[in-house]
Amino acid sequence: MLLSHFMNINTVDSKVLTSSFSVDSSQEAQAFFQTGTKYLQESIDERKHLLQDNSGFGIERIIVNDLITFGCLLIYNHKLVPLISATGYDVISMAKAYSDTRKMYSQSMTGLRLESLFFPKSNPILTCPPETNYWFTRVLEFEIVAFVSRNGNKSANMEEYFQALMDTFLLLKDACYAMAIVRFPFPLIACLTNFSDKYRQLLRNGDEFAFRLLFIYSCLCVISRIPLNRNDNIFVDYISEFKNIIFSKYGEFSYPIDRELYHLVIRTNFVVDFGDMTRFHPLQQCEPLMDLSWLERYIDSLEKTNTLLQCI
Repeated sequence: MLLSHFMNINTVDSKVLTSSFSVDSSQEAQAFFQTGTKYLQESIDERKHLLQDNSGFGIERIIVNDLITFGCLLIYNHKLVPLISATGYDVISMAKAYSDTRKMYSQSMTGLRLESLFFPKSNPILTCPPETNYWFTRVLEFEIVAFVSRNGNKSANMEEYFQALMDTFLLLKDACYAMAIVRFPFPLIACLTNFSDKYRQLLRNGDEFAFRLLFIYSCLCVISRIPLNRNDNIFVDYISEFKNIIFSKYGEFSYPIDRELYHLVIRTNFVVDFGDMTRFHPLQQCEPLMDLSWLERYIDSLEKTNTLLQCI
């Protein structure tokens, strides 16, 4: 099951997440922290009992229980577990373990009211229509096509690589759309558990564009208010690490949209309005924070490049 891949469930206790790890000493932050550790301890205790229940009801409860535990560790872990690490002991691995467990019991979840939370595609209301575009999706889709086209012929492996990137892109797009429906960032958290094995392997292989998609995902998590502390969390850690790697290689961000996302996360307190996700556009909502006059010209250049690539 999920956490048994990383820790002994009989000995783990939420007290490992003591307030001494908190990066915010305010009473409000500590109250949130204590509530989170309370939920975590309850989920761990409940899981010990559910492991002995082999009924369908028990399976449903244990999958929900693992999701609560995973969510607590993701939001409240105070950087005890990094988003991604060379050691493999990270949130990406935890999400895969959770996903593998969930797939084992996928048939038991069919028809349940919670199915759409675990399998977003099962609920068309939470699936983004193909014609819907957000401020970053139109740009990012063009950039993926251009990047893959520039980096090799369309062999079987290249097609597989392209599909892994596009599948991850569509997950992000669906998550943003679903957030606008439920007006809560849960779909973005759940998105992490739905990354494909092929995409996770690209991350393990150090693929630069796969890292970039994780950077964009992390930025979305921060401006969607998932971490309790805006400036000190596993997402900002990864964002800063990605920026340092790219700058050491190129001296600047390779893509303009990355530069603006970094600016939003690190240099402002900007947060998205979930109810306005479908209309969120930087030229209208971010212009007071930064100069985005380049964006439409950049999109036009990408459209022309992709049109030329299709003619080759």
